[in-house]
Amino acid sequence: MITPTNVHFVPDRTERLVRISTTAVGVKGRNLLRDPRATLHVPGRDFFNFAVAECDVVVVEAKTPGDAATDELYEVDAVFNGAVTHLSGLILPTRDSPR
Repeated sequence: MITPTNVHFVPDRTERLVRISTTAVGVKGRNLLRDPRATLHVPGRDFFNFAVAECDVVVVEAKTPGDAATDELYEVDAVFNGAVTHLSGLILPTRDSPR
């Protein structure tokens, strides 16, 4: 069953991956733990412009403060919340920048 939901995402062109943040108890997290296939739809300026990425997901669980997954989660959340506009040296567009 397809469960479309909106997500914040952080692209990393160098690593050719997209990071999202979710919980293991939420619908997205439970679905991805059960079946790691995912599709990300990124809308463009209008209905006719968009991008779609399909992939198998690698789930990394943050378990304890200071582990690599927790540090990465803090970096991703900082981008989501506008505290930084980069992740691991990648410059990302801000909410005010043109698409």
